[in-house]
Amino acid sequence: MFEAHFSHAEDFQGLETTTYSWTKTYHRRHSVSFQPLKIWFAKGKVNTKDGSVLPRTFAYIEYQDERGNNRYCILTLSPELSVAEALQEAVRVDVARLK
Repeated sequence: MFEAHFSHAEDFQGLETTTYSWTKTYHRRHSVSFQPLKIWFAKGKVNTKDGSVLPRTFAYIEYQDERGNNRYCILTLSPELSVAEALQEAVRVDVARLK
């Protein structure tokens, strides 16, 4: 008989996806609260105050508040991150931002 024990969010997340792509939508749980998250990415650019344009990756995170309403959070990430690294950043988003 086999019995599995999961004590960290990463234990669950490893079961969901083995291949990563910037075009996929991912379903994860927050690393602290275990709140369900829906995460997708977009590549874009941001303008700086000095007029230069910098490439960025945007992580869009959908979650539900305590009343069951859908809410969104947007993270601006470095374009050098891999998809797996970007997902790690998204599941560690500050819990205060998810309220």
